[in-house]
Amino acid sequence: MRKAQYGYGWDWGPRLPTIGVWRPVELRRDRGAAITRVNFSTLAIGRDTLVAVDVEAEGESDLTARVELLGASATVAVPGTAYLTLDDPPLWWTHDLGEPALHDLRVTLLAGGERRSNVRERRVGIRTLELDQRPDPDEPGTRFFRFVLNGVGIFARGANWIPADSFVGALEAERYERLIGDAVGANMNMLRVWGGGIYEHDVFYDECDRRGLLVWQDFMFSCATYPEAALAEEVELEARSQVARLGAHPCLALWCGNNENQWIHDMHFPDEGGARVPGALFYDDVLPRVCAELDPHTPYWPGSPFGGNDHNAREEGDAHNWEVWHGQARRRFGETVRNGPTPESVAFTRYAEDEGRFISEFGVLAAPDRETLRRWIPADQLSHHSPAMDHHTKDNPKNKIDMLLESVTGCGRASSTSSSTSR
Repeated sequence: MRKAQYGYGWDWGPRLPTIGVWRPVELRRDRGAAITRVNFSTLAIGRDTLVAVDVEAEGESDLTARVELLGASATVAVPGTAYLTLDDPPLWWTHDLGEPALHDLRVTLLAGGERRSNVRERRVGIRTLELDQRPDPDEPGTRFFRFVLNGVGIFARGANWIPADSFVGALEAERYERLIGDAVGANMNMLRVWGGGIYEHDVFYDECDRRGLLVWQDFMFSCATYPEAALAEEVELEARSQVARLGAHPCLALWCGNNENQWIHDMHFPDEGGARVPGALFYDDVLPRVCAELDPHTPYWPGSPFGGNDHNAREEGDAHNWEVWHGQARRRFGETVRNGPTPESVAFTRYAEDEGRFISEFGVLAAPDRETLRRWIPADQLSHHSPAMDHHTKDNPKNKIDMLLESVTGCGRASSTSSSTSR
């Protein structure tokens, strides 16, 4: 059964599995033929900017499509790819580097040279994006892991995006607009859609396009083993649907196979030293094959973290820093896990030790706003380690926060429990 994993509980959220239809359903009637997929990509930028528009349709034979963008047009047999040359058009940038320019693309389906009523319109951004993994000459033995947008290497600043509500069917567009606006206001230029949640609603990607935020997109696999034979067909259909839906968005920077599955498997079975992980059929075959077919200009990455000696190495690839908070120790393939936590191992000052190429996940436990606490916690339990507060702390052990406080203040639990969060 494929459902959002976070609904069964996580260290940041409650156990509230959802049921039923959670996205709009509509019945459409198309006469004769219908467009099934339009993908847009930028092949080269400059005076003679070259873009490609892939068009697929079903229905009648002898189908063609007329593709129009910024005054340029082309007609192509369907299925097929139209190539348009544009004269130095405005490019799509992240908001910190420039304007995220968007343009109207129109695709009209023709049968026997006559126009059909089936038309697909969408906003597109003209930009090139590469994942640079060249050896870093300034740090021998390491490789870059950086995104190059329109020829400019960027420093990715952002956060992991989990579903904005336990009940995703009730999320309003205004909430996405506010949260993504907050990300822009915090100077973020990338969000990672985390693999234990959902492939987000269209409004999420539309807003990231509009506001100039890149998106690292996990496929929805996280912290678990998966039965390959039982799910193979389902996963391929799922991947084809999502890659076709999202591939044309200028915000889309990377497809990622999963969250932490290779890394966790290796920690559980250190003697295997980077051996094949359950679910590898998806991460190493199905998903990269679908991405290469339907969205070949967007990089694919097998997992997060991935790369180097441990899958969470700092010399190459991306890394998750859970040395801070969980108190984890660095390891290599074949080594057993050495975890704290101790006040020294969970201290935030350990971030200064991190030499990772791209830190795609990190964080510490934090309390919500005081008004939220007052809404949900009884007035007589608005204190550290009260039964209600500990119940709402989903991570274990409950005293990790004491160790973090001690590493900052020098005071242990005895002192920290005397102060109240209701002040």
